[in-house]
Amino acid sequence: PGIAFAGAEPEPPKANKKKKSEGDKPRAWKAEIRNHNLFAKNADTGDEIQLTTDGTADHYYHKPFGWSPDGRHLVVAKTKAGTRRKIDLIHAAPADRLQPRTETISYAKPGDDIDLTKPHLFNLEAGKEIPLDDTLFANPFFMRTVRDSLHWSAESGRFFFLYNERGHQTMRLLAVEAATGEVRPVVEEKSETFID
Repeated sequence: PGIAFAGAEPEPPKANKKKKSEGDKPRAWKAEIRNHNLFAKNADTGDEIQLTTDGTADHYYHKPFGWSPDGRHLVVAKTKAGTRRKIDLIHAAPADRLQPRTETISYAKPGDDIDLTKPHLFNLEAGKEIPLDDTLFANPFFMRTVRDSLHWSAESGRFFFLYNERGHQTMRLLAVEAATGEVRPVVEEKSETFID
């Protein structure tokens, strides 16, 4: 059992407490992304393993990393890039000058592919990925970054993350077992319109 925050703001750190950073976590492994793939190095032996080979410029692994408290497991996001559509805006009467100004922005249209981000779980001691069945998070509208949305249980047995389905009619708080990769809903909310 652990605590997960769904749409809540955690308390700000106390002034006398030092905020933890990735470097403060006790673990025997270091991880990095190279050429869109995940590599891990044992800090004691210096041995390096390549954990993934399927990363590309359009479907890539990326930081931030979600380390388990015991440092044995790692969750990494993998994103499949969506449609990159640009539109031009014309500022006919900008406040800072007399002449019109143009601006190009990213603008997804209804039905466009959006970035598709999903978590991937790795057992560093075994040097392998633990496959996750994505049935319960198959079509995310967004998955906040691993650091913002993921919470590990204190004993490192499972992690939790928030899933918002494209269309905003299903939201789930999901738990993933670190040993097996089993995914189960902790809380699920569905609506025929939109979930606030």
